[in-house]
Amino acid sequence: MTFTIRSFPLLCIAVHCIIQCGAFANDISNTDDLSPKESTQPLAQLHKPLPEPLTSFGAAVLGEYLYVFSGHDGDAHGFGKEMLVDHFRRLRFDDPNAEWEELAMHDSAQSTALVSDGKHLYRIGGLSFRKTQESDKSEFDSTTFFTRYNIEKDQWDELSPLPQGRSSHDAAVLGRTVYAVGGWNLQGEDTREAFWHDKVHAFDLDNPKNGWREIDGPGYSLRAMSVAAHKGKLYVIGGMGPSGFLRTTSIYDPSTGSWTKGPDLISDSSMSGFATSMFAVSGNLYWTGVSGIVYRLTADGKEWEVANRLLFPRMFLRLLPGGSERLLAVAGTGSLMGRMSSVESVYVGQGKDQEPKVVTWTVPNPGKATSEQTTILDGIELYSFGGKSGSDNRLDAKADIVREAFVFNIAKQTTKRLADLPTPNAAGIGFVHRKNSESSAYVIAGGETTQTSASEQPDPLLDFDPNTEQWTALNITLPKQFKHGTACTREDAIWFFPDTELTEASPNQPTPVLHWWGDDSPITPVPGIQLPRNRRAFGGASIGDEYFLLGGASPNGTPQASVDVFNFNSRQWREASSPEHARMSPSIAVHRKKLYLFGGTVQVEGKQQPCSTLEVYDSETDEWKTIATDIPHTAPSMKMHSLAGRLLFCGIDPSDGKQLRFTIFDPEPKASPQIAKPLDFSSHGPAVNVTDSVKAVMRRDENKDGVISEDEIGKRMKSFFIAADKNGDRSLSYDEVQAELEAEAKKETESGVE
Repeated sequence: MTFTIRSFPLLCIAVHCIIQCGAFANDISNTDDLSPKESTQPLAQLHKPLPEPLTSFGAAVLGEYLYVFSGHDGDAHGFGKEMLVDHFRRLRFDDPNAEWEELAMHDSAQSTALVSDGKHLYRIGGLSFRKTQESDKSEFDSTTFFTRYNIEKDQWDELSPLPQGRSSHDAAVLGRTVYAVGGWNLQGEDTREAFWHDKVHAFDLDNPKNGWREIDGPGYSLRAMSVAAHKGKLYVIGGMGPSGFLRTTSIYDPSTGSWTKGPDLISDSSMSGFATSMFAVSGNLYWTGVSGIVYRLTADGKEWEVANRLLFPRMFLRLLPGGSERLLAVAGTGSLMGRMSSVESVYVGQGKDQEPKVVTWTVPNPGKATSEQTTILDGIELYSFGGKSGSDNRLDAKADIVREAFVFNIAKQTTKRLADLPTPNAAGIGFVHRKNSESSAYVIAGGETTQTSASEQPDPLLDFDPNTEQWTALNITLPKQFKHGTACTREDAIWFFPDTELTEASPNQPTPVLHWWGDDSPITPVPGIQLPRNRRAFGGASIGDEYFLLGGASPNGTPQASVDVFNFNSRQWREASSPEHARMSPSIAVHRKKLYLFGGTVQVEGKQQPCSTLEVYDSETDEWKTIATDIPHTAPSMKMHSLAGRLLFCGIDPSDGKQLRFTIFDPEPKASPQIAKPLDFSSHGPAVNVTDSVKAVMRRDENKDGVISEDEIGKRMKSFFIAADKNGDRSLSYDEVQAELEAEAKKETESGVE
């Protein structure tokens, strides 16, 4: 499974279905700033999404309503008034039948701060655009708006404007004072000329004639930060400074007019601290960012602890109160999931938050297929290609093979029909083929295409372009038609691990591992590499430099308990520890260094029985453990995918064969974060992209033996070959190529070549 990495909006500048509560739902209250009360709210919930994906917008909660103001809905790095959403809307977020209401609009902008004093809403600043007289180019315009929205009259009243334009900032109401913090005054075409605000502007709502007053800021330049009021003080976290992303917490005490330093944010991502959002509920302060982990300030204020995590990790979002001990996460964008319109709520109270979270929903099955679809999860879009109709038994030869294709948006719970496959296909080997940094395709190889034997001429690979939504039958075929198997992409190449062809005449025939560069070159067996033991109907997934083969059936039909692991660097196999249940047709998902195993069938007293147990394998300890014996709203026949560490299950609803069910299960909502090194804008990396260069050199491996010979590299790179061949074996390994290219890049950097 592969995810698309999508760019963040304006990073160079600001660098219908009803959701059902799972069995793990817990009670939380419905009000903010009150003592916790018993309620019927679940641990996690998906609410009605916004009409469009949205980033860098203003949002606030007042009463039972979520208000969302303008924002950016254009290309990720596009600028211009036409890319701003010209809407101000509200939603009664806990009413599943409610629709988004259109309200009186003010001047559209992005990175606008929207706050509430409990009676009114206030819009503060924001980035807009104006056309130049000389051309159609857009100039930046950080606005000075300070405007109050009257809910009863549905109108905006202009108040005293900000002293200077301000955008990429944040604001909060503390007591009866509005504080606008950070950001810059961006005017014209050149961002390098922008004025960074190092002062905080404060406005007393009870004395509006006094206008804005200026107070000292935290002492450093920042924008794209978060601001919140908590226990009589103003908290400012994270953001971006001239040299990189910030992890700082600064605390302003209005009674003394002084700033103090709080605990640094947890560095759970290289972009941690950037484009976060923060709010306080029930006497606790919370923030979240790109990782989706929701952090809580400890009672003593000395550190941040994990409170929970969102179903959809995101940045450029708004984190808002959804009642006592509940937070709403609204829209935003994620590095794995792209721009989002989703609205979710998460329970953050203490005591019951150790339990896993489950959300589930159903949609009518849009096609005829009920089993054996080829599914590919790319970001938050799940693609379903082909499959069999009329049976949930993969061995049923009477089931019809279909051509239909669909895409399901997981965050919005929408369905879209795509162009049919050129030929019927079931249980194909599907994978994402990255053609370059901006283009990718979904490819199906093998599978069942007819009811004939696999010995006949293999069918061509099918290529689907998600941009044009068109299919192409490639001029590439597998060496023979494999009905089932797995595949993964690595270093621009695709590796195939096909099912063993089991026949009475040759039950022990070796199964080769196949390799393809993803271009016009043929798919060929890797010399000397084959499956260490024959198996069919197995699962596979990669962790780091290794590929794991699990489950399936041995030649005599018994479940294959052994786990075989292939190392891409050494081209060697090893055996890992085995799970508790040996399964046929299991579903496998990977997140970081853990592998999840679900579903399929196990053999009980000589008969195959469905297995609902979810097991997890830790590759660092070589240990398995059972997470759940039965997950609500799932069935062993459902397929499982990794959604940034959360698990997505999809398949025919066992209680209603006409419905597709989707279930998101978070197995570790309070898992400790991995610590990442922050990005530093003041340093410059090597001028050469070493990773891409290594891949380019390794593509010269014509015989696919894993090393580059002198003949393969060619005369023009002879000097490079000699320098890189440190062990003198007259061939270059991947590590040797990488080491030499890194050495060359270091020399270029030290000599000033960029």
